[in-house]
Amino acid sequence: MIQPLDIKEYRNVYEAGKVECASTEEMRPLEEIIGQERALRALRFGLEIREAGFNVYAAGAQGTGRVRAVRSFLDELAKAKPPRASDWVYVHNFENQYEPNAVALPAGRGTEFREDVKRFIEGGRGRRFPGRSRAKSMPNGGTRRSSRSRGGTGRISSPGSTSAPRRRGSSSR
Repeated sequence: MIQPLDIKEYRNVYEAGKVECASTEEMRPLEEIIGQERALRALRFGLEIREAGFNVYAAGAQGTGRVRAVRSFLDELAKAKPPRASDWVYVHNFENQYEPNAVALPAGRGTEFREDVKRFIEGGRGRRFPGRSRAKSMPNGGTRRSSRSRGGTGRISSPGSTSAPRRRGSSSR
């Protein structure tokens, strides 16, 4: 049966002797998830499934720390197991610019590759490379030279064209 509370029972009293620190600055956050043994078993079980199409879903009220708890659990799990997944990077496809090439690298090497490419590009800025032409391929099979290369006029030539290039300042009209 329900009994009414005495006025002294309305309030919980803090007992300083039960706390092992002098201030909250000495306290360390808990590393484990408290009271969620069943959830941890389910999470561990779900993460051990290696087949495609299986997912893990964490439910709970907003603000209860479930995302932080799951992330902490995954971080600890990742430290204990060697990495398995490859890093995937996409590099330019010179044959079809709309379909980049996907390259698999060992786990953790994608960032290193990105930094290497940055250094390579920065090292090549402003340099002229032998055999490098600024001629651009045109859809009709001809080439168009940029006016920056070899003093060209930017004129378009088609394959088999025999007309001489115009000189600067001259007009064909």
